[in-house]
Amino acid sequence: MSYYERLGPALEHEEMVLQWLRSEGCIAEPWGQALFPIAIKEALRTCQDADGNPVLLRWFPDIIALFPPLVFLIDAKQGARHQDTGKHAIEQSSLKAMLILEKALNISAWFILPSGAGISAQEADRVKEPGTFLGQGSGTPFWLICNEFTIANDVLFERMKLPIRKGRFHCDIPCQYGTADDGKCCYSFCPKCGTITSPKLRP
Repeated sequence: MSYYERLGPALEHEEMVLQWLRSEGCIAEPWGQALFPIAIKEALRTCQDADGNPVLLRWFPDIIALFPPLVFLIDAKQGARHQDTGKHAIEQSSLKAMLILEKALNISAWFILPSGAGISAQEADRVKEPGTFLGQGSGTPFWLICNEFTIANDVLFERMKLPIRKGRFHCDIPCQYGTADDGKCCYSFCPKCGTITSPKLRP
């Protein structure tokens, strides 16, 4: 599928995410690459630094949302689940750009998937798996994210408002190993949310 064939559905998904954020009380507007003219987007596909690394402006998130005092950067991912794996594909450069922006700007960064479910950039970085290109999409290197690590849309915004510490949601409920704050809790998400990974001791 060409860039232009992917563009229409992507813009539709971005608009749906914008409307969802606004319905949750956010001030939400297009941001980053969503503001670039088509000519700039096309040119960025061939731009790189002196070492041959692609310019990350191409992967800046599409949406900025304010829910004072919180600010979110949102990358609305339209692509279908990766072939028959049932997992979500996120371009490696997209995740890299989100993590850089989050750290540099003190802003929470999130991916919103086609189903409306979401995952934080920090959590995506923690649970990512290598992906193999099978002939569809942009052809750029990507990570696979298992669906079990995403948060359903009906509770997503409430989770987004919780502070993230050490790549997991803050929680003071102990598991058998400790609590999230001491870095030993087995929970990826707060047990109150009902979304957890397989119990295991985390480093």
